[in-house]
Amino acid sequence: HIMSKFRKASTVILAARGVPIHHKMQSSVISSFPLVNSDFKFLMAKRNEKSKFMPGFHVFPGGAVDKHDYDPRWAKLCSWTGDQEELAHRIAAVREVFEEVAVFISSKNIFGQESKTNINEWREAVHSNAEKFYDMCCHFNYKPELHLLYPFSHWITPEGQPIRFDTRFYVAALPKFYELSEASVDGAELTELSWFTPPDALDIFSQNTIMMGPPSFATICTLAKYPVLDDLLSRCSSQQFSSSTTSTTSTSSTVIPEWMPRSVK
Repeated sequence: HIMSKFRKASTVILAARGVPIHHKMQSSVISSFPLVNSDFKFLMAKRNEKSKFMPGFHVFPGGAVDKHDYDPRWAKLCSWTGDQEELAHRIAAVREVFEEVAVFISSKNIFGQESKTNINEWREAVHSNAEKFYDMCCHFNYKPELHLLYPFSHWITPEGQPIRFDTRFYVAALPKFYELSEASVDGAELTELSWFTPPDALDIFSQNTIMMGPPSFATICTLAKYPVLDDLLSRCSSQQFSSSTTSTTSTSSTVIPEWMPRSVK
């Protein structure tokens, strides 16, 4: 089972609606793997070539759960009555997406007429100190809408790696008031940003144009089976992570298995 030696982390598959569905296509990555073009794109970013962990790889936005994500004030602010570990992971998910790609997962634009300069100042402050994320939510009178995060998968870094993560993957729809062009990388951890449909991502990967880890590749293969984003979200809404019973899932929810890829030499 998960041990404390793993770094807890959250990853978000940020999906944007509104892509027309075209013809069926065959993936060049996996033979006999039928794909249908999706009605959504998802966001991936390229890690800095100088990073110690997966340099130059394309990843979904996310990062480590911070000690401040366990602040007991979050439960009160979010009216959360479920598992505290799950709460911390969801707070980390929302925080990291804001830090890394400047998107705030919300049903409304909490920043209103706030200038981009001020928003970036908050972004930098949160990046420097995760405790500032709580202050930011209070400043804008906002309660994080954690139900907008849908449990997707659970991955554990295999033995033999310098850094090992226990990562919960979530799916979230890009808020309607955002344009795809409004997302932006921080320029430090992440240097490039792209929106892909699942079939396009698999084809580009097969051409060795981008690098990605096994969890990302497996994730995209799963996404490619869902041409309609609402169908994907519906499937994820009936799932929960094995270590928690959350306030947003029912007792009949499917437990997400913990996956740990093998290192093959």
